[in-house]
Amino acid sequence: MSWNKCRTNLRFVLAVSAIVCGCGHRYAYPDLPALTSLRHIQEAEELYLQHHGRYGNLSELAFSSPDLVNRELAQGRAVGHTVVLRATDSTYVVQTEPIEWGRTGFRSFYSDQTQVVHQSFGPALATVSDLEL
Repeated sequence: MSWNKCRTNLRFVLAVSAIVCGCGHRYAYPDLPALTSLRHIQEAEELYLQHHGRYGNLSELAFSSPDLVNRELAQGRAVGHTVVLRATDSTYVVQTEPIEWGRTGFRSFYSDQTQVVHQSFGPALATVSDLEL
């Protein structure tokens, strides 16, 4: 396969990746670590609920699932984003926000115990009424 054909295929894969992640332009990429962190929190919350009968806060999740919630995430940070988790016994809400809109990220994310992820292209924080991912 020629180099030009490889480059064309790579561009196609990158373009499809941007569309799949909910955004048709290249600016989707800075937000992917935050989205991955949000997915890890969702998984950790489900495991925590199964073992403890309630949802946990970030430090509890980090203690019980350190492979999913690392030290940085337990402190409310994901690459380029801040992360806030509010949990009660029967519900939780997690939101991420770029530390510097337009530079460290272009979207904020919201999820809760339904595991549906919502996104906002800001500068307002994503809520349950925003576009589903």
